[in-house]
Amino acid sequence: MPHQKEQPQSETNSRGYRQPKPQRSTTDHSERNSSPAAVLEIFFKMPQEQIDRDLADAAAAFDDLLNEIQIDEAMPEELQTPESEARDCHHYMMRSSILHHDYILPQEEWFYVIVMPALRIGEAAASEALNHGRLAEIEREMEEISKRRSLDHRGIWRNQRAAADYESLRRESMQLSTRIRDTVVVHLLRRYQLFDLAEDFENDPDDFMARLVSSHKAIKDRADGRPQRTK
Repeated sequence: MPHQKEQPQSETNSRGYRQPKPQRSTTDHSERNSSPAAVLEIFFKMPQEQIDRDLADAAAAFDDLLNEIQIDEAMPEELQTPESEARDCHHYMMRSSILHHDYILPQEEWFYVIVMPALRIGEAAASEALNHGRLAEIEREMEEISKRRSLDHRGIWRNQRAAADYESLRRESMQLSTRIRDTVVVHLLRRYQLFDLAEDFENDPDDFMARLVSSHKAIKDRADGRPQRTK
């Protein structure tokens, strides 16, 4: 592991590094001019050589990266473009990589901050995939079942065969979406040199997600002023 820099404190540390906040969701485009598909296309087309070069530059000037992120977060939603949102994703992933490698962090809390950019991008890719291929077919088939007056006014299935077919399609959709999300997450963790996290995710995704939930809870508990367990 590279040289360890001093640990950021709860707000700022002695060098003035601001504590990373849980980033803006990469999947909320309701008020933006850009589409998720366009953002993802630009982001995933970024050459690995550029990512490696930008990581090296950002590690040497972390303050500059944090300032860029602050500027990104201050940009009004309606002014966001596919290019600016793809840059946001790149900046958040770089911050995750540098924090993970170059800082001594309270992992119970910081795991969430480090992992969430990759997870949110993965979720955006899975959501976008609903418009294509087998996932789009499943959506159409589920909609057709719902249109056949298979549900009564209370939302209860009138036809048990329809209910079984719908549930089977729902499970297939969830499995495919999860596979897409997980594939993207592992890909991004590797692209941004978070190799140990990528291996952890592949070896035991359930444990990885449980750690993420626990980390998020720890952050919320700290924000609420609740006492933190020492063991």
